[in-house]
Amino acid sequence: MARSVLSYALHKFQTEKAQKLMRKAKNTTDRELFAAFNAATKITSEDLQREYSSEEVKSLCLRTKVRVKMHYFNSVWDAKLKREKKGRLANKSDSAINAMLVRATKKEKYKPYTATQVTQYNHIAKCELKRKNNLRLDRWKRERWTSQTLTRSEPESHGIKPGNVSAGPASPSARFELKLPDMPVL
Repeated sequence: MARSVLSYALHKFQTEKAQKLMRKAKNTTDRELFAAFNAATKITSEDLQREYSSEEVKSLCLRTKVRVKMHYFNSVWDAKLKREKKGRLANKSDSAINAMLVRATKKEKYKPYTATQVTQYNHIAKCELKRKNNLRLDRWKRERWTSQTLTRSEPESHGIKPGNVSAGPASPSARFELKLPDMPVL
């Protein structure tokens, strides 16, 4: 049996997420649907223990866009959102907004997040990214496999044999014509 590698912070985050999701359920069918959704999106220890080959790492690097989330755990951004909510930033220039934010952070109205909060968030974000990367790799592998099987099975399924195809122009009777039904003009 595999050893569990889920941290306490990740376990707590997942249970809070599941509880928040279940509170939105209004009836039993919604609860069943939300429970199935939660089970499908839950991070498991197998997800975190998966090792990537060099080919998988290369495909992830080439096909995945990097997005920096600058607003998470950013006390200056939180200050800006609170002031926008109050309507204090309306009709102000960018320099005036920046000066207000500098004054607010100097007066420590909005304290920066602690190092433990940031490390917990980074750990949870890394675990979620690992799960998403696993899903991406599995999906790409499935797509490659289906495209390979389709290209191999296409000639036989349509009755076309490799030496049976002519390269000449199609005859007029073999062309497909689309006929639209007569529609009244409004």
